[in-house]
Amino acid sequence: MVLLQLAVIVGRADTGHFDLLQSPGLWSISADPSPNYKNDNEMLEIGMKLYDALYSRAKNIQQEKHTWNPDILK
Repeated sequence: MVLLQLAVIVGRADTGHFDLLQSPGLWSISADPSPNYKNDNEMLEIGMKLYDALYSRAKNIQQEKHTWNPDILK
């Protein structure tokens, strides 16, 4: 389930179909650092950390329960 969720986000970011809120953000943080790294291996290392973090978040959110009261902000 987690990989399918990420596949949709990554696929839409990769094709420019930003139907999901996360897709333009993913595209931005994936594409924008590339001018800062001339070494492909260094850029790959940065990208792997990024995608590992996204996977962890998608996995952990499956069990997350929101218990805060939104009315408290009013």
